[in-house]
Amino acid sequence: MKLTTIVREGRDRAAVVVDLAVGWDGGAARPGGEGGSDPNPPPPGYGRYYLDVGRARDLLAANQSRLLWPAGLTFAETAALGGKGEPLQMRRLLAGGPGALAVLGELVEAVRLLAERGDGILAAPALVPAGVARLRTPVPDAPLCYVLHGNAATVWCRQSEMDPNLHVMTRIPAMRIRTVNALLGHDEPLYLPASAKLSFGNELGFVIGQEARNVRAEDAYRYVAGYVCTNDCYSNVYSQLAADAPTRINSTMQVGDKATDGCGPVGPWIATAEEVGDPHDLILLTRQDGLLRNRSHSGAYIVGVEAAVERLSHRFPLLPGTIISLGAAGWDGISDEPVDRTAGRSVLEVEAERIGVLRTPLVYPDADEQAAREGGSPYLFAGTLDGTTPLDRWEADDGPTALTGLPAPRGFWMVFGNQRGAAEHEIEQTDSPAVPAAVAYPTTTLRLLPAATGKDGEAAVMAVLPDAGVVRVTCHLAMVIGPEPAYAETAETAAQRVAGYATLLSVHDAGVEARLALPTTDYERRFATFFGYCGAGHHALAPATAVSDLGAPGGEAGRAVVLRVGDREYAATTAVYRHTPGAVVEHLSRALTLLPGDVIGLGPLGPAVELPAEELADGVVVKAEVEGLAAVDVQVRRAAAS
Repeated sequence: MKLTTIVREGRDRAAVVVDLAVGWDGGAARPGGEGGSDPNPPPPGYGRYYLDVGRARDLLAANQSRLLWPAGLTFAETAALGGKGEPLQMRRLLAGGPGALAVLGELVEAVRLLAERGDGILAAPALVPAGVARLRTPVPDAPLCYVLHGNAATVWCRQSEMDPNLHVMTRIPAMRIRTVNALLGHDEPLYLPASAKLSFGNELGFVIGQEARNVRAEDAYRYVAGYVCTNDCYSNVYSQLAADAPTRINSTMQVGDKATDGCGPVGPWIATAEEVGDPHDLILLTRQDGLLRNRSHSGAYIVGVEAAVERLSHRFPLLPGTIISLGAAGWDGISDEPVDRTAGRSVLEVEAERIGVLRTPLVYPDADEQAAREGGSPYLFAGTLDGTTPLDRWEADDGPTALTGLPAPRGFWMVFGNQRGAAEHEIEQTDSPAVPAAVAYPTTTLRLLPAATGKDGEAAVMAVLPDAGVVRVTCHLAMVIGPEPAYAETAETAAQRVAGYATLLSVHDAGVEARLALPTTDYERRFATFFGYCGAGHHALAPATAVSDLGAPGGEAGRAVVLRVGDREYAATTAVYRHTPGAVVEHLSRALTLLPGDVIGLGPLGPAVELPAEELADGVVVKAEVEGLAAVDVQVRRAAAS
């Protein structure tokens, strides 16, 4: 099957590609889509449609006796596809795992038989012709889009002078994360920021079905719903600001380049396992304006599907709908060279054998168009349809909120090198005085504490892995974005996009870096350090205090900070920050949209404090307090070996 998301009646809806014989509806097959000829045409003699899964399920409920017979499907079985009347969304469908996909396959077959051999008028309301369908990225609200970096020997043998045997990907998956504002679907336009340069290239991706925790490599495919094409677009909006900075800072800036609005096209659909076969034996092609720019093979990956699922799922849960890109299998970063940029438009295509072609119109806004969209988020601009935006179409809030009235965070950022003396005090030993150096982390590593922590005053438990190395904790001031999205903010408007502030406690596991085999490179150590923050719930966020109740968080004196570890106490102040909250919002929103509820940790306050290894088995009580904010009160302990 081929699974995707379409926009219908103001909602994002899970859909399945269905090719039906021309003539079943009087010959109105209407194949193709916007932007010229369809790069994914149906077979000769067939027309392409998208089956609205929720609508098909409801038709089954309303016409049980007439719809059940083709596939022997019972109405009770369709409960795996959501409740009656519910506009089924892709994350809900994938969460059902193989069982839900099996029921879906039977439903698709029932609709096919009805359309071609039975009473097609019953199935018609659930079928959308390809020519009028609006596709989104298959999982528009993906909980995580994780991009493996430098995952092929080509990068190290041909594009750099590094020894591939010393490359970090042989040990941990190097981290690049795209937040949801970067995701685009098939044929959705990418509006390139004015004066920005763009690089792109084909990458094979896969999508998690049922939730994956502590998965063994041999079991990985049970948790893979299917495969997608991903286009590794990235601007230079952020990295050009630190072109002369040390490598650590420049590399960190590239996270923003990849999270730039629209720079993560994914699609054209999720092709399930029976469609693809061996994911490590696929030819991958990259084209621009019809010209072949690169050709590679998925067998070149150092870390494949099995290892990626195993290594990541042992650090944090992979939730349904998580997109994991295996990185560039060939040349990494093809420069944008359109046939005619003055035309204001170019077309990028990435193709994966047995999956399909993902097409992305690239738009170079002229001065008038740029002025018309001035201050408007490309994420919302490109995703608007029938008066609704992606934010309007997402299903109801699926978790606790960091601030009353705001959704759960879709993005979680941490700023590094923001403390005066950071090179001495921070774990990363990174100092970034010129610009805020922000890294996106999985939201699954962020734990939102309730107003009352634990029962009868007990501290919440933050568990580190059984094989954790040296464990350190840091206290941060965090801000929560809202109530409106933040994009292209100025120094005057940035602070208005902060809804509130909260105390954040972060746990770092140095064992990832300690386990690197010698000799190591700075590249390896840098990503190992960042990956040490990627543990399930390794960041505890206290309930936020609204700006209206708090006032300015800083000033010359700042706010007092106290970190208590057992019977030890450490004092600091928010005045150590180089970059103010407004400056961080202004910087991050240059070319990416920060969404309501997103959390940004402004960096450690004071030095990282090492926890006594001998006390981790029973737990170490840690309390972090920022003046005027709710405290984080937790117990950090080593999880029992499974």
